Amino acid sequence: MAVNIPSSALKQARVRYSQDAAANKGFQIQYKDTSFSALKSATASFAKGDVVETGWVLDSWTLEGVPGGGGLLTLNCIPDDSGGGGGGSASALRAVWTCKSVRNDMSILAYCGGAARRVALELWMKETDADLAEANSYHATDTTTDALNSQEIAIADKIRKGIDTVIRFYPVLTCKSTWSRIPGSFLQNLGFVNTPGAPSADETIAPSNLSSVISAYSWLKVQDDVDETGDGRWQRVESWMGIDGTWDAQLYGPNRWPMPLQSAGTGS
Repeated sequence: MAVNIPSSALKQARVRYSQDAAANKGFQIQYKDTSFSALKSATASFAKGDVVETGWVLDSWTLEGVPGGGGLLTLNCIPDDSGGGGGGSASALRAVWTCKSVRNDMSILAYCGGAARRVALELWMKETDADLAEANSYHATDTTTDALNSQEIAIADKIRKGIDTVIRFYPVLTCKSTWSRIPGSFLQNLGFVNTPGAPSADETIAPSNLSSVISAYSWLKVQDDVDETGDGRWQRVESWMGIDGTWDAQLYGPNRWPMPLQSAGTGS
């Protein structure tokens, strides 16, 4: 909805554009009327986010009296991102990318799955015959034995040294976008395999190697929050966790298994 200014009010030639230390842009415009009461009545219908001029919406206003019973109305505006329910092309005021690393301690048995058989290693770890275990063998049944292959022996040697976990560090990319009105969407693709992306913004701050970091990993979206800031704007926070392998499509893909599992489909 547009700000309704009385037809008797005159738009002043003086306008003011600004940008604060946080790169928030502003625009100030004034109207003068010989009737203070006419301006005061008009302000009763003002609402934050009303369109003042093309590309600018109302953030706050002040009305002061001038000699002769007139009034001076000052409209403080912010860029129109059209991110709320008003339609239009969504564009944030600002988007800032940050990155941190998270630690994940993985079992040494995570190396299984290729030539290394987890069942074989677990049977070897449970073997009660010390001589048999020292020879990298184990009871496959009560009466038969089997031996670890070369890949399994390599893992078994780590276990002998007391190594049962492997430390891995994964990147978590976060995009904090600032909006003049509440974003039109959130909680999108949360918990699914999803490549990081940000809304178009008047200003985007990101590391120069952001695109190469994104292309180097497979990503799972782990956060998508929206909250109002102290200055009446809105912030959307989206985060993605990256791994150097692939996320299990049956657990995190678009056709992931339902809970409880009724049919073990292949996923995609």
